[in-house]
Amino acid sequence: MTPSHEPAIRRATGADAEAVVAVLSAAFDRDPVWSWAFPDDDLRHEHFTRLFGVVLHSAFELGQVWVTRGVEVAALWFPPGSAELTDADVAALPGLLEELIGPDHTLLVLNAWDRFDAHRPTTDHWYLDFLGTHPDHAGRGLGMSLLASVLARFDTAGTPSYLESTNPANDGRYARLGYRPRDSFEIVAGGPVATTMWREPGGSG
Repeated sequence: MTPSHEPAIRRATGADAEAVVAVLSAAFDRDPVWSWAFPDDDLRHEHFTRLFGVVLHSAFELGQVWVTRGVEVAALWFPPGSAELTDADVAALPGLLEELIGPDHTLLVLNAWDRFDAHRPTTDHWYLDFLGTHPDHAGRGLGMSLLASVLARFDTAGTPSYLESTNPANDGRYARLGYRPRDSFEIVAGGPVATTMWREPGGSG
């Protein structure tokens, strides 16, 4: 029986795709990094729906998608050694971005994406690409509870994990689950900062 303070979690299926995209699109609407990448407030939801559709397709193909029972929270994980996007999605991404945000800003976003890749450690790890809670369900601890439940599985397997925090408000929450900062970097000169975080099995940092 699932304790009352922990949400029941499950692996998402294709039937959950629309709900997962909706959760991530809403959750990252005011994120410092992702709102910089998609700066038009009026079009951001539409743009995120397109982007997260691509990202989720790759997550289903290459990784794992975990959700709470009612898809209030979604987390996209990739296993050790995995890419984040399929070859087909990598090929499609630049054209999609140019359609959404124009060629000049696309170049900046793709360069920022490369900076994320350059900071990713080479040691085997599970990679948390995105974790989002729908704003209608924020403040209840659902996101961290889902994360803790998945991390318990990694602890059993003895596998570390890694993430980039794109919102400083979340750094302390990750730290309470055993993540420790590795470094931080501006995604573009004078732009928002991402903090990379690493967790050993058991949360020993």
